[in-house]
This record gives sequence, structure tokens and C-alpha cells, in this order.
Amino acid sequence: MTSIDVRSTDTHSIERPTTRRRPARRRAVAASTAVLAVLASCSSGSDSAKKLPLGTEAVVAYVQAATTTASAVNTTVAVDVLDVEVGTLDELTAAGFDVGESNAGDTPYYVDVRYSNRGTGDAVRNLSVGMEDSKGNSVPTTLVFDLDGAPFDRCKDVSTGDFAPGDTYQSCTLFLVPKGTTLDRVRFVSQSQDATITFTDWNAG
Repeated sequence: MTSIDVRSTDTHSIERPTTRRRPARRRAVAASTAVLAVLASCSSGSDSAKKLPLGTEAVVAYVQAATTTASAVNTTVAVDVLDVEVGTLDELTAAGFDVGESNAGDTPYYVDVRYSNRGTGDAVRNLSVGMEDSKGNSVPTTLVFDLDGAPFDRCKDVSTGDFAPGDTYQSCTLFLVPKGTTLDRVRFVSQSQDATITFTDWNAG
């Protein structure tokens, strides 16, 4: 496995919209256009930054300010995008997802990522990645609320739990990609203690 330290920066942003759930259904899949509208103004499209091959580990500083519900984070993490798999809407509906008409032509993509805490600070298992298409547009991720507690085995998202020094975990992010979209890169965004923003990209193909 290849491991590198990443220190490159640019000015793009990452998006993570939410989903809603209809009554009497187990899960829901949708993108939040409100979040997209706000964050789209911060992004001017992708650049020619180096894209790492899938399976290449990147080691970056990872700092988050304290909030009313979480302590500050100051550590180092290793991020490895392991695979980008193509799914089907039939898989989602068979698993109990409610796919709206606006997403009927989309294709689900499952992005498997391994995260390791290589530093000395505690964190939370809520790290995530984004994707960009060939035109530099962010592809919205899809948050899945498992209200009945049953995970989606095809793409198990981990978003809670302690992430102590030395810990490693694997998580999957679900993307609904519109028809005709050419995916370009998977992106992880991190911040160092001096407020430098680092964008680490992997080849999505």
C-alpha cells in the first residue's frame, strides 16, 4: 500500500446534503438543494490537482474547532479511498429506500474509505468524502437515516463513535449520480492547526 503526506491546497468546498424519510418506509434517498445552493457559491470548479490512485493512503493534519456539542480535534489522520463501486436503483428499492421521482434516472455509487487516527488527539468517527464530476461540480452525497436500526449492507456508513489515537475504521458514502455525469475525483477536505485547508483527491474511475 502506498502512503503519502499531502499538503496541497486550493479554494474548493465540499457538500453533504441531507435526506428525508416518508412514513411507513424504512429509509429515504434525496439531495438537499438548499445546502447545494449555499455551498455552490464557494466552489469555482475542479482544477488539475493530482489525483491519487484508489488504494493510495494520504496522511493529513485534521483539526476541528470545538462546538457546543463536541470537543476540539487536533490530530493526524490517514485516509485511503479503497474502492468506487457502481450500484443500481433496484438495490436501493429492494433494501427499502424511497427513491423520489427526481432521482429516478440517477445511478448510485458506493465509495469505500478507510480512516486511521495516526495522531495523538481524540476525534469522532464522522469523517467523510465528496466527489466531483469532470466539469468541477460537486456531486451531492446522500445521508441515510436508518430509523429501524437496520444497516444497508451494500454501503455501511459510519458516522458516530469515538476515534481514538491508533483506531482504524471503514465507512461507505452513498452518492446518487445524475444520468450523463462523468465522475472525476473523490475528495477529502481537511484543515491544519494554522487554518490551512488541504484538498486530497483520488481518481474516481
